[in-house]
Amino acid sequence: MNAENLKATIKAYNSDAAGSGDRVFGTPADQMAPFLTAPFYAVRANATVDETNLSLYDDDNMNVLMSKEGEPIVNLYAAGGVVGINLPEEYGLGFHIMSALTSGAYAGNCVRESLIDSEK
Repeated sequence: MNAENLKATIKAYNSDAAGSGDRVFGTPADQMAPFLTAPFYAVRANATVDETNLSLYDDDNMNVLMSKEGEPIVNLYAAGGVVGINLPEEYGLGFHIMSALTSGAYAGNCVRESLIDSEK
């Protein structure tokens, strides 16, 4: 990435964070944190699909199980590819990401509900 482009992007973002919010993505200013301390680095990040035939066993509440039909391991939850969300390659990367996001959101909700139940 061109260093001047990175510098301009950070300057514009910080201006938006101090003003009325992000002009590009519409994020409100109170949900933005300015970049304050250099040096800053740009890194190329690419999504990948890692497929495996091995995974953890889980129940309907995303609890990790000791075996296929076994007892849940208390307070251990899992999501995404580690719980066997393996899709045929023809579905492509988008389905893999979607399954990771949705199972992650569901697992997080299961954890939240478990914590609420434990406080009763």
